[in-house]
Amino acid sequence: KNKTNSKFCFIYIDLNNFKQINDSHGHLAGDHILAQFSLNLAKEFRSADIISRVGGDEFVLVFSVPEQGFEVQRFIHRIEDNCCSIKYQNISFQLTFAWGHVVAEGKDHSVSELFQVADKNMYQLKHAQIKINKLKTP
Repeated sequence: KNKTNSKFCFIYIDLNNFKQINDSHGHLAGDHILAQFSLNLAKEFRSADIISRVGGDEFVLVFSVPEQGFEVQRFIHRIEDNCCSIKYQNISFQLTFAWGHVVAEGKDHSVSELFQVADKNMYQLKHAQIKINKLKTP
């Protein structure tokens, strides 16, 4: 099969409540946590994959996926399990995030199109997480 039409996944990640870390522990703590999260992500990817911080606490991940058998949920669980526990000055932080993704094929996709779809999907999840958290608190 033609390699130029391979499937790839574009994931947009937005860390939850990151401003609270900066406000409570300072910007040095926040910077350390973002850098460590990035390093942890890099360990989960191949060198040909793309990991990019696109905003304060937002990341984009782009990587090729097999024709069959790719489950984004399994990949997200791997990130949650391997990337989100970070220590800074004897304080343990457990990061959580909202995410959206799009799986595309070929090369006729603009980054802005992919970002728009993944962003929309991420915000749907973020709003669902907010509703769940409101239900949990009395």
